[in-house]
Amino acid sequence: EVLLAQSPDVELRLRMLEIQAAAREGVSRLELLLRAAEIGAGRPGHERDNERYYRQALQTLAEPDERPVLALEAMYRQDQRWDDLLGLYTELSQRGSDPGMRRRFMVCRAELLELELHDLARAAATYQQLLEVQGGDPDALRALARLYEASRSWDELLSITRRQLALTEQP
Repeated sequence: EVLLAQSPDVELRLRMLEIQAAAREGVSRLELLLRAAEIGAGRPGHERDNERYYRQALQTLAEPDERPVLALEAMYRQDQRWDDLLGLYTELSQRGSDPGMRRRFMVCRAELLELELHDLARAAATYQQLLEVQGGDPDALRALARLYEASRSWDELLSITRRQLALTEQP
């Protein structure tokens, strides 16, 4: 492994890391895939290989690891691959047992829909899903109020405003 790490043949190093990763599970597999992505970073024409390493790393553990998530987010944002980023957020909002993590990615999904894709209806639907899961989430209620006001959906705005008032009246 030490000789391999010093080898100038990047392709050989990456192939060996892939073989090692395929034979491992859990954190060990995750670390090997992240190392492969690190070694492969910046190779012109091989961006899809790095994306594949990060995607595999992301699938390795039941709970998403932050490192491949951040790398994929950066990659997709840099290339303005909004549909891929939307798919990532959708996947992550449905994975794992941590409700805070799922909430985070639902909010990311809604913000992406609103700010980059300009799809206010789908952004509002995502915030509505968040309310179904999280109850009276004040951030989701504020976002929905803003979206409904922007789209002149007065009945929906009234309903959300009532929900916000009900939350403030609770002891």
